[in-house]
Amino acid sequence: AVLMYAYYGEKRDKLVLIRQFRYPVNDYIYELPAGLVDEGETVVEAAIREMKEETGLDFKPCDDMVGLNRPCFSSAGMTDECVSTVYGIATGESRLEANEDLTVQIVDVDEAVRILAEEKLGIRTYYLLLLFIAGSKNR
Repeated sequence: AVLMYAYYGEKRDKLVLIRQFRYPVNDYIYELPAGLVDEGETVVEAAIREMKEETGLDFKPCDDMVGLNRPCFSSAGMTDECVSTVYGIATGESRLEANEDLTVQIVDVDEAVRILAEEKLGIRTYYLLLLFIAGSKNR
Protein backbone atom coordinates (compact mmCIF):
# COMPACT_ATOMS: atom_id res chain seq x y z
CA ALA A 1 0.00 0.00 0.00
CA VAL A 2 0.98 3.65 -0.31
CA LEU A 3 0.17 6.61 1.94
CA MET A 4 0.45 10.20 0.72
CA TYR A 5 1.59 12.96 3.09
CA ALA A 6 0.70 15.97 0.95
CA TYR A 7 1.27 19.59 1.77
CA TYR A 8 -1.13 22.03 0.14
CA GLY A 9 -1.26 25.78 -0.42
CA GLU A 10 1.08 28.47 -1.63
CA LYS A 11 2.97 28.44 1.67
CA ARG A 12 2.69 24.67 2.02
CA ASP A 13 1.09 25.27 5.38
CA LYS A 14 -1.87 22.92 4.98
CA LEU A 15 -2.18 19.16 4.83
CA VAL A 16 -4.50 17.01 2.72
CA LEU A 17 -6.65 14.59 4.72
CA ILE A 18 -9.74 12.60 3.91
CA ARG A 19 -12.69 11.85 6.16
CA GLN A 20 -14.26 8.55 5.29
CA PHE A 21 -16.68 6.00 6.70
CA ARG A 22 -14.99 2.82 7.92
CA TYR A 23 -17.28 -0.14 8.60
CA PRO A 24 -15.05 -1.84 11.22
CA VAL A 25 -15.41 1.22 13.50
CA ASN A 26 -18.93 2.06 12.25
CA ASP A 27 -18.05 5.73 11.98
CA TYR A 28 -16.18 8.33 9.96
CA ILE A 29 -12.48 8.72 10.64
CA TYR A 30 -9.77 11.08 9.43
CA GLU A 31 -6.99 9.57 7.36
CA LEU A 32 -4.28 10.52 4.95
CA PRO A 33 -5.06 9.59 1.35
CA ALA A 34 -3.86 6.07 0.62
CA GLY A 35 -4.31 3.16 -1.75
CA LEU A 36 -2.87 0.03 -3.23
CA VAL A 37 0.10 -0.29 -5.56
CA ASP A 38 -0.90 -2.02 -8.79
CA GLU A 39 1.25 -4.74 -10.32
CA GLY A 40 4.09 -3.23 -12.36
CA GLU A 41 3.65 0.19 -10.76
CA THR A 42 6.21 1.96 -8.60
CA VAL A 43 5.24 3.35 -5.21
CA VAL A 44 5.61 6.90 -6.54
CA GLU A 45 3.44 6.17 -9.59
CA ALA A 46 0.81 4.66 -7.30
CA ALA A 47 0.91 7.73 -5.03
CA ILE A 48 0.28 10.08 -7.96
CA ARG A 49 -2.56 7.90 -9.29
CA GLU A 50 -4.18 7.28 -5.91
CA MET A 51 -4.11 10.96 -4.94
CA LYS A 52 -5.93 11.81 -8.16
CA GLU A 53 -8.45 8.98 -7.72
CA GLU A 54 -9.17 9.67 -4.05
CA THR A 55 -9.15 13.47 -4.02
CA GLY A 56 -9.01 14.81 -7.57
CA LEU A 57 -5.80 16.65 -6.64
CA ASP A 58 -2.53 16.53 -8.52
CA PHE A 59 0.44 15.21 -6.53
CA LYS A 60 4.14 15.95 -6.99
CA PRO A 61 6.30 13.72 -4.78
CA CYS A 62 9.43 15.18 -3.17
CA ASP A 63 12.65 13.57 -4.39
CA ASP A 64 14.74 14.43 -1.35
CA MET A 65 12.98 12.29 1.25
CA VAL A 66 15.59 9.54 1.53
CA GLY A 67 14.26 6.14 2.57
CA LEU A 68 10.66 7.15 2.97
CA ASN A 69 9.34 5.52 -0.21
CA ARG A 70 10.29 2.06 1.02
CA PRO A 71 7.68 -0.20 2.63
CA CYS A 72 7.31 -0.43 6.41
CA PHE A 73 5.08 -2.89 8.26
CA SER A 74 1.79 -1.44 9.45
CA SER A 75 1.03 -3.99 12.19
CA ALA A 76 3.67 -6.73 12.19
CA GLY A 77 2.00 -8.59 15.07
CA MET A 78 -1.20 -9.03 13.07
CA THR A 79 -0.40 -8.92 9.35
CA ASP A 80 2.42 -8.71 6.82
CA GLU A 81 0.84 -5.61 5.23
CA CYS A 82 3.43 -3.01 4.19
CA VAL A 83 2.83 0.69 3.62
CA SER A 84 5.15 3.15 1.90
CA THR A 85 4.79 6.84 2.74
CA VAL A 86 5.34 9.29 -0.10
CA TYR A 87 5.77 12.97 0.80
CA GLY A 88 4.92 15.72 -1.65
CA ILE A 89 2.85 18.70 -2.71
CA ALA A 90 -0.80 18.56 -3.79
CA THR A 91 -2.33 21.17 -6.09
CA GLY A 92 -5.59 21.80 -7.88
CA GLU A 93 -9.20 21.54 -6.82
CA SER A 94 -10.64 18.43 -5.22
CA ARG A 95 -13.09 16.42 -7.30
CA LEU A 96 -14.47 13.13 -6.04
CA GLU A 97 -15.74 10.11 -7.90
CA ALA A 98 -19.44 9.45 -7.28
CA ASN A 99 -18.74 6.05 -5.69
CA GLU A 100 -16.46 7.45 -2.97
CA ASP A 101 -18.01 7.99 0.49
CA LEU A 102 -15.44 10.48 1.66
CA THR A 103 -14.71 14.17 1.86
CA VAL A 104 -11.41 15.88 1.20
CA GLN A 105 -10.19 18.01 4.09
CA ILE A 106 -7.49 20.66 3.58
CA VAL A 107 -6.40 21.42 7.13
CA ASP A 108 -4.19 24.04 8.71
CA VAL A 109 -2.36 23.57 12.01
CA ASP A 110 -5.28 24.77 14.16
CA GLU A 111 -7.63 22.28 12.49
CA ALA A 112 -5.02 19.52 12.87
CA VAL A 113 -4.88 20.22 16.61
CA ARG A 114 -8.68 20.09 16.81
CA ILE A 115 -8.81 16.80 14.90
CA LEU A 116 -6.23 15.26 17.26
CA ALA A 117 -8.27 16.34 20.28
CA GLU A 118 -11.79 15.58 19.07
CA GLU A 119 -12.02 13.19 16.13
CA LYS A 120 -11.48 9.52 15.37
CA LEU A 121 -8.44 8.86 13.23
CA GLY A 122 -6.08 6.14 12.08
CA ILE A 123 -2.86 5.69 14.04
CA ARG A 124 -0.61 6.60 11.08
CA THR A 125 -2.60 9.79 10.65
CA TYR A 126 -2.27 10.52 14.35
CA TYR A 127 1.53 10.38 14.24
CA LEU A 128 1.82 12.25 10.97
CA LEU A 129 -0.46 15.02 12.25
CA LEU A 130 1.89 15.36 15.22
CA LEU A 131 4.76 15.72 12.74
CA PHE A 132 2.79 18.35 10.79
CA ILE A 133 2.07 20.36 13.95
CA ALA A 134 5.66 20.13 15.22
CA GLY A 135 7.01 21.10 11.80
CA SER A 136 4.83 24.20 11.68
CA LYS A 137 6.46 25.48 14.87
CA ASN A 138 9.87 25.30 13.17
CA ARG A 139 8.93 27.50 10.20
